[in-house]
Amino acid sequence: MTAELALFEVDAATPVVGGIRPQSDRRLLGAVYTPDLLARWVASLLRSHSRRPIRRVLDPACGDGALLGAVSAEVPELESVVGIDLSAAATNEVKVRWGERATTLVADSLRLTAPAVSDADAAIMNPPWGAELDISRAELRELGYELANGQYDSWDLFVEWSVKALPVGTTVAAILPDAIFLPEHEAARRLLLTRTRLHSVARLGEGWFEGVFRGVAVIVFTTGEVTDGTIQCIRLPYHARRRIRDGSVTLAEEVTRIETVCEQREWAADPAANFLPAGSAEAARSIRHIESRGGKWTSWVTAGRGVEMGKSGALVRCGACGIHRQPPRAGDPMCTACGNTFSWEVVTAASLQDPADPAGWVPLIVGEDVRRYDASPSRWLRIGLDGVQYKDESLYAGDKLLVRKTGLGLNASLDTSGSYTTQVVFHYTPKPHAPEFVLDYLEGMLCSRVLLAVHLSRTGETEWRSHPYVTPKVLSTLPIPTPKPDTPDWLQAQAIARAARNVRSAPMEGRAEAESAVDRLVAGLYGLDSEGCAWVDSVLSGTQSLQAFAHLRTEAAGRLQAERAA
Repeated sequence: MTAELALFEVDAATPVVGGIRPQSDRRLLGAVYTPDLLARWVASLLRSHSRRPIRRVLDPACGDGALLGAVSAEVPELESVVGIDLSAAATNEVKVRWGERATTLVADSLRLTAPAVSDADAAIMNPPWGAELDISRAELRELGYELANGQYDSWDLFVEWSVKALPVGTTVAAILPDAIFLPEHEAARRLLLTRTRLHSVARLGEGWFEGVFRGVAVIVFTTGEVTDGTIQCIRLPYHARRRIRDGSVTLAEEVTRIETVCEQREWAADPAANFLPAGSAEAARSIRHIESRGGKWTSWVTAGRGVEMGKSGALVRCGACGIHRQPPRAGDPMCTACGNTFSWEVVTAASLQDPADPAGWVPLIVGEDVRRYDASPSRWLRIGLDGVQYKDESLYAGDKLLVRKTGLGLNASLDTSGSYTTQVVFHYTPKPHAPEFVLDYLEGMLCSRVLLAVHLSRTGETEWRSHPYVTPKVLSTLPIPTPKPDTPDWLQAQAIARAARNVRSAPMEGRAEAESAVDRLVAGLYGLDSEGCAWVDSVLSGTQSLQAFAHLRTEAAGRLQAERAA
């Protein structure tokens, strides 16, 4: 970024401020104000990790000053505050509260390519999550935002702004969505690992913001001071949040009880810049060992997904041109095909009932039909409707591994029925050079308790989440080995494939033992010792009481043992 300072002062008549459209609905701005309990704790973290006394603090998305107020309450030596926000009403509240001790700017911090006040000792922020931006990717790149590439969110840009625009040695405490731990935000993590000294990384889970069903992360770092050192790691479980909410324990007390430490150099060395799970030293060794055995398994398969349609099959048909589309969310929109805005006819393209005339209908698998080792069509899909993106028929014809996008954990199954699927089902079909047993092998790996433990540790799905899902990128980063022919691991992979086929063919009363056989072979492929197997069991046993994992917790106890195929 350049060293220039660009301020955009506005009044009530200004339609656009900086990079974000002002909207009457504050959620379109990504603005959700921070509750006092969380704000005070984050402010205390900022004070404890700051390298110097905090006499002047900056918030680049201050709102009405809740975070600045929390710093004032936690830092007795604080002398002045700096608040920047798009809302003049919000910054006025800051000015009223602190008077001459406050410097306020009505501006978009993303356009401030140097700090508004260079002598701030520290910064605290809860930047917008998922805000509507009115600034192009090209313009962001011109301003120096390297994260404005691929998939990014407004909070990514605030993280980059704080790293690059604030002076070296400024300690920052940021409240972010726990999406920062996902593969899609690798670049933001790598920026923090290579340009800052990380002090604290906390996964706090859901329930902190009213009406916001997303997990919360808190990251504390110092700009420009990349040094080896320990990181305070916090993963707050559901039962701890419940105790905090009912007042039986404070957040600070609970954190003191559960916090662990990790090494920044180990995180920085990780190929995907993962913020590696906190836990015991034994747990860290186990997951590092499993991760080290992973390969480029997606090079063996071609990925795809099903028909762009919901499971209800609800569509509308334009009476003027006959094109079908998803039902409009509101109003009476223009038909994008012919420009007419009238005569919409409701059409049902999916049915739970067998059609009287099967011509023009095909079996359909929706997301909830895909379970571990089991997928079968629950309804019928009407084909041949103009405007519907069915994808090429060949996509559905052969054997394919199906993985469900939504839901807890990993749900995968081989499908040989030739059924169509909806968009929330991912497909994997073999490439010509792939092993002939590849789909069975991948099914066994994805359904194994070992890989489930890795996935749960990465995503934090050891407890209930509002909208759990996986993406192709998340799946591609799972550490599935890709052994070479004529090696012991190749033979082990073949044994896993045979064991997966046995699960699918086993009667329901024999499935538990058949699945345990897969688990033992997978543990053997990874070379897990008793410590590694115990870690897998502990992850599954530590899940909150989620029905989806009930039988996995039960079967894991005492039955996961490393086994090499003969």
